[in-house]
Amino acid sequence: MEYAFRKRARDVFNTGRSRTILLSGNVHDRFHVGPDDAGQYVTLLEYLGNAWSVGKFLYVTYELNRGIVIPDSIARDKIRKAYDAWRGREESFENDLDKALESQTAALEVLRQMCVLSRSVVKKDGKADKPYLEENLVIVIEGADLIVPEAPVSQLSEADRHRVAICQDWFTDRAFMDGRDSVILVTESRSQLNGRIARLPQLEEVEVGAPDEAQRLAYVRWFDRQLPAERKLKVWSTFEELAAYTGGLTIVAMRQMLMGADGETIQPSAVVDKVESFLKGQIGDDVISFKRPTHTMKDLVGNSALLAWIVAEFIPRIRSTDPDVAYAAAIVGGPIRTGKTYVFEAVAGELGIPIIELKNFRSMWVGQTDVAIERIYRALRVITKGLVLIDEADTQFGGVGKDVHETEKRATGKFQGMMSDPALRGRIMWLMMTARIHLLSPDLRGEGRGGDCIIVVQDPEPGSPDHHAFVDFMLRGRVADGLSHEDLEKIHGLTRGYYAGAFQTIRAELKAQRKLRGHDLTAAEVMEVIGNKVLSDTANTRRFQLLQAYVNCTDRRLLPPNSTEEVREGWKREIIELEARGIS
Repeated sequence: MEYAFRKRARDVFNTGRSRTILLSGNVHDRFHVGPDDAGQYVTLLEYLGNAWSVGKFLYVTYELNRGIVIPDSIARDKIRKAYDAWRGREESFENDLDKALESQTAALEVLRQMCVLSRSVVKKDGKADKPYLEENLVIVIEGADLIVPEAPVSQLSEADRHRVAICQDWFTDRAFMDGRDSVILVTESRSQLNGRIARLPQLEEVEVGAPDEAQRLAYVRWFDRQLPAERKLKVWSTFEELAAYTGGLTIVAMRQMLMGADGETIQPSAVVDKVESFLKGQIGDDVISFKRPTHTMKDLVGNSALLAWIVAEFIPRIRSTDPDVAYAAAIVGGPIRTGKTYVFEAVAGELGIPIIELKNFRSMWVGQTDVAIERIYRALRVITKGLVLIDEADTQFGGVGKDVHETEKRATGKFQGMMSDPALRGRIMWLMMTARIHLLSPDLRGEGRGGDCIIVVQDPEPGSPDHHAFVDFMLRGRVADGLSHEDLEKIHGLTRGYYAGAFQTIRAELKAQRKLRGHDLTAAEVMEVIGNKVLSDTANTRRFQLLQAYVNCTDRRLLPPNSTEEVREGWKREIIELEARGIS
């Protein structure tokens, strides 16, 4: 199997565009070598060695715990003889390898000298005769971020500075750049590599992507072929569906999951749990959660106009894989506790697609945020279909102004880039939830991102069918049957101005009182509970938030009837009046 990163690296070297490549991304995984229906899965260094230990290539690796290694014995003997002849004394090569095992700095210098040797020619009678090495070197340096780590120069040790200087001289040397030897630096993220090296224009980055659905399916089939007949894999459906469900997992993580099945049938819940635990381990427990909601559209109450719009407009565009039809992102606005998240989780439940919830991704340490975002990006690119949900989006994203920390600017910019990525459109949709849409960056509200679809979730109008539906929901299973029309009217009056969260609060209290009293509640007892419950005084704040959602909403079908431009101007004036009173 030839992976996309291998093809791209080969093209970079063959065209001479660069002699130094940074391999980043999923570099700690396993990769297939050999026939498609057999072969084996090996480390990245073994995979690269299998690809380049052929023809006119001599493959050399450097690992911190093993030093400089030349896996092929014939290649090793060629380099040893050439090195000793170039140095003019025997045992030079072996002695320098010993030094390289003890010192990272010595190792880099030996590797650089090997490239100089490769370009040198044997001189006979004062004239150039033949090169010391006929073949080209391919040098792979694993854990490059540990050898030349990112940090201000003032915080680097003398040895760190020396290694940065070696790399800088090596990769920018004109003779090396014009030669045929190649160096591959391996690290998960470019941001972890020292900036003096990472920013070199001579360093071309090639990303090792997470396994896509086809590669995951190939691994499942390969794994199953290795098992004896009595222990073949058992899945709830097909191998194809298992591969679809495992989006975001590496081959190593899939191996752990399949090994853990131990002859038992693999269930969807187990796969979802594995994906979530893996992503949390990679990105951070407090940054990401992965879930498949169990509630669907039939479990929603009220919001009749919104729900009709979701069924007619929103769901078809989420379901579509056509980039011209699908939304890239949407913003869901409306006052606090209107059930925004619950409603759109139900949409995911209806479609049977996962929700990836992101939170707390702004790290206090420069560099950690970059790595987390890159891991998120890699996971999203191999998920077949999903919703990325960001609750309280106005607080999650940093701004872009001059007073905002550079890390926050960079994080916000990267997320904006992901939302605009055409490769994700039709597979991943971003949902930004906020009660304070006016605080969300204008860039995030722009077209091509959330500005294509800004939705408002409203409170039920008193006396409306939506209001009656919420009252029915509140009372269901809590009260004795047969409430009179007059009693219901009184309850409707007592709950005037209620919103989804308020109805849920009273519903929970009615359930508690029913258990405490040991019987279904009467109309009088229900009204007593409602009368005793004092809700927080958030009316002005919620009104302000609703008006902001109204003026930002992009679809007139979601606004109150007869929302003319004159009405919209009235909303804007009311916002100004509320701001003057200190409401924000």
